[in-house]
Amino acid sequence: MADKLKVVIIGCGRQGDEHSKGISSFTDAELVGFYDVVPNAAKSLSQKYGGTPYENLEEMLDKEKPDASFYFLPPFAHGPEIEAAKRAVPFFVEKPVVLDLDLGKKILAEVDKHDLLTGAGYMNRYRRSVNYAREAFKADPPSLILGGWVHTPLRDWWWIRREQSGTQMHEQVTHTVDQARYFAGEVETIQAFAAKGFNKGVSPSYNIDDAAVLNVKFKSGAVANIYSSCSSNSAGGVFMNVYAYDTAAVFEKWEQNLTLYKEKGAVKVTINGEPDIFKLEDRAFIDAVKSGDRSIIKSNYADALKTAAVTIAALNSLETGQPVNVEKL
Repeated sequence: MADKLKVVIIGCGRQGDEHSKGISSFTDAELVGFYDVVPNAAKSLSQKYGGTPYENLEEMLDKEKPDASFYFLPPFAHGPEIEAAKRAVPFFVEKPVVLDLDLGKKILAEVDKHDLLTGAGYMNRYRRSVNYAREAFKADPPSLILGGWVHTPLRDWWWIRREQSGTQMHEQVTHTVDQARYFAGEVETIQAFAAKGFNKGVSPSYNIDDAAVLNVKFKSGAVANIYSSCSSNSAGGVFMNVYAYDTAAVFEKWEQNLTLYKEKGAVKVTINGEPDIFKLEDRAFIDAVKSGDRSIIKSNYADALKTAAVTIAALNSLETGQPVNVEKL
């Protein structure tokens, strides 16, 4: 492998731009190609960061022969990852990794076939605050987790369409679900409930839930209540509280700023979250590709698919009104 890794970007929207900014600052990586279904988007990033814009993904992968590929796609657009897997090109994919679980299993089968190194964009797993708390919870397992997102990005785009985003629970609150798994382990059963009809003046394309709650039972015996809302214009944010026998962790804001409490409410530590978390997770993936050390990766494709299964189960529960055994999906 050359001193500089050859990197390609698939998906050249806002997230592709944000991650390209960090990757372009690495002295041991070179952005050599950009692909997007909107050709002008690929052209825009190539003008900004160097490299060649492509209108055909397979052509880019075959011509550039990259050492690593990064996929920044909305939930409904996943599937092109399989082209990297077929060519044994390590890939990093933004969350949630799929909207169709059968498609995710097909991609995973190709990953396993090539024993391929992969990474997924569950950024909070790379935060010092989250890993500090996780170490505390290894000795003192959590019994209750509460958390979610209250956010209102309701402009007329794919995010407000259920068939494209999978709802806010699947597209945004996937971070909360993944962090809960990171602390409490695998999920056994879920049941979801939704609120509708509260948002006013929304686009005719709007067909997601105004708010939803997801009740979770973990194999460990722990329980969680995870929530989403895109119907609050007065206040909101990103939150998570985790409670164990002697330990409690309170995470606040997108940065996951931590206050960790010990027995009798004494504050043990406060840790602010990193503002440049995308760059940190990209750096970890590049380092893993260079060294072959997979332990650097906090979430690979197989693990990220387990998180997707939980929120896909939530969508199933919302449709049927019934609990869903996640293991049976």
